[in-house]
Amino acid sequence: MKKLALSTKMALGSLAVGVVIVGLAVYSYLSMTSINNGVNDLYTNRLRPLHMLGDIDTMVHQLENLELSYLLLPDERAALRQEFETKQAILEQAVTEYGALVYSEQERQALQEMEKALANYLPQLHGVLDTIDANPQAASAELLHDGAAEEERSALDKAVESLLDMTEMLSAET
Repeated sequence: MKKLALSTKMALGSLAVGVVIVGLAVYSYLSMTSINNGVNDLYTNRLRPLHMLGDIDTMVHQLENLELSYLLLPDERAALRQEFETKQAILEQAVTEYGALVYSEQERQALQEMEKALANYLPQLHGVLDTIDANPQAASAELLHDGAAEEERSALDKAVESLLDMTEMLSAET
């Protein structure tokens, strides 16, 4: 090394530093890619389904609020019925989209229970709206809280909560 010219020594030193910097850059890039893949996986497989379930739960309660508005606001029933139909279609689409994100067998079974509860609840809710149209408000108010629609709503709430709890548990495991 003593016989090499100073410029050659400086070039070799600079080259060595450059190789170390490139090595660190490659290592950093691979590490960041790994972290990014983990974050994307967490978002796609856990946070997004939790968000979608929250939206589904919110839509179910919005249908319940529309039901009460339908009872209390007889002049706006046509608009409320149309809004109800729109929200029901959005809810059914959200459940279908959520179903595409379900991976585990436990989640699939819980989703089937929720879909069954939803399928039982919606006809009851339509029946309540039809009864409100046909009957006086006093009888309709009793139907809202003592009828089969209330039982189906409770079953649907339990199914959604069960699915939320399961998804949160699976999120904690990953």
